Parts: sequence; C-alpha cells; structure tokens
Amino acid sequence: MANIYEKLSEIQNELKVPKNIKNNFADFNYRSCEQILELSKPICKKHKTLLLLTDEIQNIGNYNYVTATAMLIDLENPAEQLFTKCSAKEPADAKPKMDTSQTTGSTSSYARKYALNGLFCLDDNKDPDSLDHTVKKSKSSNDGQINKTVETKGKVIPATEQQIEMIKKLYVEKEIKELITISPFFTCTISNSFIVLFLSFSCY
Repeated sequence: MANIYEKLSEIQNELKVPKNIKNNFADFNYRSCEQILELSKPICKKHKTLLLLTDEIQNIGNYNYVTATAMLIDLENPAEQLFTKCSAKEPADAKPKMDTSQTTGSTSSYARKYALNGLFCLDDNKDPDSLDHTVKKSKSSNDGQINKTVETKGKVIPATEQQIEMIKKLYVEKEIKELITISPFFTCTISNSFIVLFLSFSCY
C-alpha cells in the first residue's frame, strides 16, 4: 500500500491544469481555483485521497488576511495528512461592483488557489530572472527628424500623425536644441515639461 507521499507524487505527476483563462486587461493567461479543483478531484479519488480546503481570517495591523489551507488526507490511513497554507490580504476597500462579503470571497479564492498550487506543485509565475529587462529605445537622427515609432513590450506601435505634427510644430516654433529620451518609449526634442507629459500620456 502506497503512503501519502507516494500518492501525492503520483497526483502531482498526473495533474495538468493549463492556463487557458485570458486576462484581457493585463494581457496574460492564468488558471483559477475552480479549474484546479475540477481537474484534481478525479485524480485524488483514483489514488484514494481526500482534498479539503479551509479558511481562517486573521487581523494583522489594520488589514484582514484570509489564510487558506489545502489538506490532502490518505483515505486508507486517515492519520497521514499533508497540507500547505497561503495568506492573501483583503483590499482596504471593496472592489467595484462587489460588496464586502464578495470581496472576502474573492480573496479566499485567491489564497486557496495558491495553497493548491503549493500542494500540487503548480507554478503560476515565471522566475523574475527569466524575464527580459532590456530597455529598448527608439532612435532620433541629428538632423531634427523625429522617429515615428514607439517601442513597448516588444511591439512597434506607430505614433499618430497628430503627435508627429504637434512635435514638429513645437520644434520649429521653439527652436528646440535639447535632445532627451522619454524612457523607454519615445525619443524626441522637447522644450518644457508639458511636452514630456503629453508624450508620456500618448505613448502609454
């Protein structure tokens, strides 16, 4: 008879939870707590284990934290149990279109998801060392010609004609000679902070 560690190892190797939910606002894919539970329950049953989730509310400072516990119990030997915990902080204010109880429920789901990630060794994040931190800068020639592209997140996005014409007009009117880079999205000549604000707002 396999012990609980051997059973958990088998579950971890069999469980596959793809990140197939799209966050259009932040442009990334993720998995949910509901997905993990739906896909893990049949595998846990197959290996004669029981998965339990519990929450505990803790007040630390001026904030409430939801601490979720994901516990795996060996049904053939209930004394053998493994668990992981994860805490998530409730936001100070309720999220838009949510009352306070719904906000707590959302925080609970988040904490439970990461407790399950820890138990089943599901990695939700890339190691920071694997990310590309290279700052890409556009170029401007010495003859006053302004580069017509903006580089952001590896994509080249054309600047609008209105932006280009406004910059050219200001360049001529103010006889601008100073060249600076608006990090890291646009290189151009400017005469005052108003132009910096305008370009920063437009480029983002």
